[in-house]
Amino acid sequence: MQRIQTDTYPSQPWLDTHCALGEGPFWEEDTNTIRFLDVEMQKVFRVHVKAGPSSLTTVKDYDISIGYVTSTSGHDEKWETRQK
Repeated sequence: MQRIQTDTYPSQPWLDTHCALGEGPFWEEDTNTIRFLDVEMQKVFRVHVKAGPSSLTTVKDYDISIGYVTSTSGHDEKWETRQK
């Protein structure tokens, strides 16, 4: 009888963001970071993959509810946002 291979997964997430509604993860290859937003808390976050969870920072706080964030072509620090 062939044995079934099973995988194990961490019991805790790699990054505990405490997001109310985390959305839109985007990997920025040039900086090896992941950028994402919390729609409910109206914040954009960034974490450096190699540095790990301790590098999590709030990049921007908005006073409106945002639906997505995208980089402007050629300018990683200039973003376009859309309201929900």
